[in-house]
Amino acid sequence: MLTDAVHVDNPHRHKVEDWLRLLSVVGGPVDDSSTTLRVAAEEWKAAEQFLAGHGVRDTDILIGLHPGASLPEKRWPLERFAAVARELVLRNDVRVIAFADPQGYGSSLGDVEGVVVASTTLRQLIATIDRCALLVCNDSGPMHIAGGLGVRTVAIFGSGVDRWFAPLGEGHELISAESESGVENIPVDRVLDAVDRMIAARSAPGTPIPSTPQLSPS
Repeated sequence: MLTDAVHVDNPHRHKVEDWLRLLSVVGGPVDDSSTTLRVAAEEWKAAEQFLAGHGVRDTDILIGLHPGASLPEKRWPLERFAAVARELVLRNDVRVIAFADPQGYGSSLGDVEGVVVASTTLRQLIATIDRCALLVCNDSGPMHIAGGLGVRTVAIFGSGVDRWFAPLGEGHELISAESESGVENIPVDRVLDAVDRMIAARSAPGTPIPSTPQLSPS
């Protein structure tokens, strides 16, 4: 690993592929098949009970908002997430759930009437995201959780290179800051337009949208 370089011949390739190719140096298998996350039946049932307790029906289109990220420069401004929430709660059959991080970041989205706020453990987060039709989020861990669950995302990128670190799977929309401008300069309309396309795609013929939980045998 110290003496054999692995040539990066495609600068546009996802980093997962580059990292897997490191195994070729030591003769390991290179498997680029997508990995999926699984949710235990009791976890998914608990998420359903939580949502039902907040008036979310099985027929509602549940849209998740996760405004957090590990680095502040990756965070689209909280007030813009609130603007997205205010627009979405006005729509028929759409419910919005906002995920707050353990430090409470994101809980203020509950000030928007109609928004359900969830402060969860990691496993509870996974199960509740699995119930969502769509997750609007920053370049973050929950973005990759959604990708692993087969939940589509509108993923907002600031300092990260979207083509390198995009969520795995199909059907995601990546929204990146223009040129050298920061994530704070991405307008609300760009994100709402992407959400509208995602909602419209749910009823488009031949467009597969996950509608059932990915339950593990346990």
